[in-house]
Amino acid sequence: MMPWRRSASLATTTTGTCLNRERALIMYFLGVAALGWAWLLASQPLVVPSTVLLFAGLALLIELFGFRIPPADPHSLVGIVLLAAALALPVGESALIAAVSGLLFGMIQPLIYRRPLMFSPYVARPLFRSGVRASAILFGALVATQLGLTGPFSLLVLIPCYVLIIQLARALREIVQGGRTGLITWWQSSWRPMLLAEVAPLPFAALFAAIYGSLSTIYFMMSGAALLAVSVAVRRAAQNLRRQRRSVRELALLNEASRAIIRAELNADALSDLIYREASKVVDTSSFHLGLFEPDSDRYTLMVRVQDRVRLPRLTVELPAGDGIVGWMRQTGRALLVDTGPATGAAAL
Repeated sequence: MMPWRRSASLATTTTGTCLNRERALIMYFLGVAALGWAWLLASQPLVVPSTVLLFAGLALLIELFGFRIPPADPHSLVGIVLLAAALALPVGESALIAAVSGLLFGMIQPLIYRRPLMFSPYVARPLFRSGVRASAILFGALVATQLGLTGPFSLLVLIPCYVLIIQLARALREIVQGGRTGLITWWQSSWRPMLLAEVAPLPFAALFAAIYGSLSTIYFMMSGAALLAVSVAVRRAAQNLRRQRRSVRELALLNEASRAIIRAELNADALSDLIYREASKVVDTSSFHLGLFEPDSDRYTLMVRVQDRVRLPRLTVELPAGDGIVGWMRQTGRALLVDTGPATGAAAL
């Protein structure tokens, strides 16, 4: 009974820790959101000019065509639109644009990734995103005003302040959620796309602000359409790069598996276990069967039999040639891919 009690105690402790972290994360989200929205409401009267809808709509479209490299955040060119609004519009309106676009995208994002209907992804996180963005714009504008910077020169302050507030809020979120390990994992996966897709293009905000201030609205909409096209191109490039990296990683694992098989002893049991271990590095092996036919016989032995991650004992059956999928494969010598739908993936035989 003692091992069972230890396991039950460990499971209870782990569950309690996860619940405490989830509560702390929600409190963090709501606290940051309250701070950002309070600052925003103190800076902007409850009036929504048409310019807010124009910039917020463009920001939402740009963000919908962003990309994500798990476990990092979604990356997009939306910062260009938000900082352009900060240059071209009063500070309260630009902060409202950042807050509204962040709130709307935060509510749409869980639907895109099919997250379960829960308070954190559908309410707390969108409010957090909107509050952080509003605070980033307001803080940058405040620092620029204190330094006496106006016009395009204020971008020298807006960019570092915007990046600092956004990334600091994300880093604190990871610390609350996963501690030091979560922070390191997030940073390692996010710093490159964050730097290339979010930070490096931000100086183009000066161009968008100049187009909005000097030319008509139609030219601004045309420039917005061009930015949207660039966002689509960046998204496709990021997806292609991710697929290529995954293919390279899978090929490296297959090469490693081949070398391990070559170095292994010519023993059926050892080779079967080795194939199972190496296959687990590439595909989901929670349900896995590896069988061998005896020479000149219909006796088929499942050397490795795993069902729902449980290793089952070896099983020997009579399987005539052409009988079932395995018999068909034995008779034809061909591989078979069985598509089991998007929920469960596919099985390769």
